[in-house]
Amino acid sequence: MRPYHFLPLLFLGSLSLATAKLTPLAPKPDWHDLDKYQQTITRSEFTDLLNRIYAPGGAAKGLIDITSGSAKIRTSEGRPPYVLKFAATQGSAQPVPKYWRARREIAPSTSQPLSGLKIAIDPGHIGGKWAKIEERWFQIGNSKPVVEGDMTLQVAKLLVPRLKAMGAEVWLVPRSSAPLLPHRCARKKKKPPAAR
Repeated sequence: MRPYHFLPLLFLGSLSLATAKLTPLAPKPDWHDLDKYQQTITRSEFTDLLNRIYAPGGAAKGLIDITSGSAKIRTSEGRPPYVLKFAATQGSAQPVPKYWRARREIAPSTSQPLSGLKIAIDPGHIGGKWAKIEERWFQIGNSKPVVEGDMTLQVAKLLVPRLKAMGAEVWLVPRSSAPLLPHRCARKKKKPPAAR
């Protein structure tokens, strides 16, 4: 099966537009960005992925109308739908545009096999003294706590120089275990229950 990374974008985009609750931080979707996926998937593949993975239980009802030759995607109230045409057969499907290379496509003899690749690493979760906020830590007895945010950040920091040595441009976000936003929540201390 070929990868279809555009399906979640397509479904979430149609859901967001249909409900008109787009974030003000995001640019308005340009539905013609999906033109490169015209006739890359058959009707049966599209329907299977939509119903089994991306919108089970009829979640796309009213947003995506599937006909024999296309999917008509609701974009916004009063506007015509975006039409994604299906390939007639798997054999006639257009190749899916891809923005990655499989391991077998990277020449092992090259000293910088990742040259030209741009990689962003997001270790996820906050650590340090903030780790308790997300409850992604544990402690056994009086031992030093195991903090998920600190561990993922350390692994990412070990990975960055290795990727750069292979020619990739690498960004690490975040670079520390502190929360990215400058605002902090005031934590209220719980009062012990009153004695009876």
